[in-house]
Amino acid sequence: MADISDGIDELDYCGPIVKRTPHKAGVMKIAGSTGGPSKRDEKVFAAAAIAQQRTGCPILTHCEGGTGALEQVEILVKHGGDPAHIVLSHVDKIVDRQYLHDIAATGARVEYDQGFRWGDRDNGTLQLLGWAAQDGLLGHITLGLDAARQGYWTQFGGAPGWTYLLGEFSDRMRERGLGDTEQHTLFVDAPRGAYTFGAAA
Repeated sequence: MADISDGIDELDYCGPIVKRTPHKAGVMKIAGSTGGPSKRDEKVFAAAAIAQQRTGCPILTHCEGGTGALEQVEILVKHGGDPAHIVLSHVDKIVDRQYLHDIAATGARVEYDQGFRWGDRDNGTLQLLGWAAQDGLLGHITLGLDAARQGYWTQFGGAPGWTYLLGEFSDRMRERGLGDTEQHTLFVDAPRGAYTFGAAA
């Protein structure tokens, strides 16, 4: 909570002292294990939910292998989390039309961030986006790039680079019938709703 309200520690809690910066956290990132949070993970999820309840800060989760999204939401909500400001990442690793329906029914959101990873296979992320458009669920989706390694950055000779989503992937969405209206939802409306602060208790 101090990272959110007071400022992020300059030393990232690596000591020997805590030195707060003027930069405040705008999102909490937490990770679950395959199939959902483990007993060890559950303590972190409970702490994040309590911090969210007290500050309104959005939560972004890691879903290992795309699994465990529903279990994550259940634990977060149990401890006071607000599903409208919970985003579950990597769930497009599971190409299942019903999965998004089930997550959306909780009020939570997803991050589809595997769009560049399909290689020669049919692009599962594009398939899921097409289904979501047909089912009226694009508002539950934010887009990202799960591409933190330097090997994915063009400045280090890698690919696809930071412009991929608004460039090549955007073009590929248009080929699937996801035009200006749909892309405005995905790139503007949905993330704005997900990543604004909710009401604090």
